[in-house]
Amino acid sequence: MHFEGEVLIDEDIDRVWDIISNPEEIIKCVPGIQEYKLGEGKNISARVKAGIGFIKGMFSAKSTVLEEEPEEHHAKLSLNGTGMGGAFNSTVDLDLEERNGKTAVKYKADVKMSGALATIASRMIEGAVKKMVDQIFSCVKKTLER
Repeated sequence: MHFEGEVLIDEDIDRVWDIISNPEEIIKCVPGIQEYKLGEGKNISARVKAGIGFIKGMFSAKSTVLEEEPEEHHAKLSLNGTGMGGAFNSTVDLDLEERNGKTAVKYKADVKMSGALATIASRMIEGAVKKMVDQIFSCVKKTLER
C-alpha cells in the first residue's frame, strides 16, 4: 500500500524539524504508545496499542533512521512491527518545505503487510493510518505551541 500526504504547520521550519527529528519528542506523539526504548542512531523500539476497525491489539514496533539530512529537512525511516496476527514493513520519507513562514510536512510511505493485517479491507487500513498521522501532527502542533 502507498500513503502520502502533506500537513501545513504554522511554524518555522527549523522548529518543526527539531520536534520531528528528535526521537524523544516525536515518540510522545504516537497514539497508543505504551512503552518505548530509545536506541543508538535515533532508533526506537516500542509497544503500541492500536486498532483497525473492530480489531484491536498490541504491536511491537521498531523505527530506524535510514537517512537524515538536516540541512535539507529530509529523513527516511524504516518502520517494522508485529502484532494482532500480522506484520508490517514500511519505508517512510519525510520532507519539510518552507511556505511563507509556515512549514509543509510532506510524507510518503510504502507499506507491506502480512498475516491478518493483510486480509483487512484496504479502506479500513487507510482510515486507521490517516487517523494516526493526523493525531501525530496534531500533537506536534501542540508541542510547538508550548
